[in-house]
Amino acid sequence: MKQLFYIKKEDQPDPVQSGLLLIAGLNYYSFAIINHVTNELLEFGYYTMDTEQDNINNLFDQHPELKGQFYYSIVAYDVPEVQMIPVSYYKYDDAKLHLDALYGGGDNLVVISEHLPEKRMYVVYKVSAQLHDSLNRRLPSGKFWHLNSVLLKNQSLNSGDIINVDFKTDCYSVIVFKEGRLQLTQTFPYTVPEDVLYYLLKICQQFTLSQQKVKIVLSALIEKDSAIYRELFQYFIELEFETLPDSIKVDKVFIDYPAHYFTTISKLAQCV
Repeated sequence: MKQLFYIKKEDQPDPVQSGLLLIAGLNYYSFAIINHVTNELLEFGYYTMDTEQDNINNLFDQHPELKGQFYYSIVAYDVPEVQMIPVSYYKYDDAKLHLDALYGGGDNLVVISEHLPEKRMYVVYKVSAQLHDSLNRRLPSGKFWHLNSVLLKNQSLNSGDIINVDFKTDCYSVIVFKEGRLQLTQTFPYTVPEDVLYYLLKICQQFTLSQQKVKIVLSALIEKDSAIYRELFQYFIELEFETLPDSIKVDKVFIDYPAHYFTTISKLAQCV
C-alpha cells in the first residue's frame, strides 16, 4: 500500500467527538476524520494499493486511530460495477441480473441496492464480500453507500448542464447532467491527458452538450498546472475546480493542498 499524502492536525478531540469518513475504491482508499460539531477536517489520508494482498486491514493497522469509537462512520464504495435504475423499472430480484448482464458474473461479490427517493432511482452495485464483511465488523454502526449515491445526494436540483469529473491516480469518474437531469455515471481509465479529453468530447457529442456552455467541474487528484488541465482548458470554456462548501472547515495544516482534494470525501459528512 502506497501513501500519496497524509495530513493531520496536531490537536484532535476524542474519536467520540468526531466522525470517520472512508472511501474504498477499486485500487485506493481515502479517509478523513472530521469534528462532528464544527465540521472541521482534522485528518486526511490517501493510499493506493500496489498488490492484490493490500486490503482494508492494512489501512486500519497503519492508522490505529481508525479503530476508535467514532460518533458516526460513513463508508462510500467507489466501485465501477454500478447501475442507476429508475424506480419504475426497479425490481429487487432483478438487481443482480442487471449487473451480470452489464459486467458479467463473479465470485465472492455482494449485490447492494440503495434507494434515492429524491432522485426517484435505485443505485445497484457489486462490491467484494470480503471487504464489505470486514468493514461491517470494524464499523458495526456505520452507514454504507456507493460514492455515486453520495455525490447525487449532494447535487442541487436544476443544476443545468454539468459534467462532474473526479480524478483518481489512473482513472476518473464522471457524472453528467443535462438541464439538471442525470444522463450518465461512468468511470474511465486513462494513461495520457488525451484519454480524458477524448471521452469528455464524446460525452458532449452523445448528449448534445455545448463545449462552450457545459460546466466542467474538477475534483480530487488534478492540479491546475497539470497537462490534463491544460488540455481541457483548450476545449472547454466553463472549466472550474470544485470548492468546499461553507459548512466544511479546514485547519491551517491543509492550506498547502488544493481544496478540491477534499471536496469528494467531505460530501460523506452530508449523509449522516
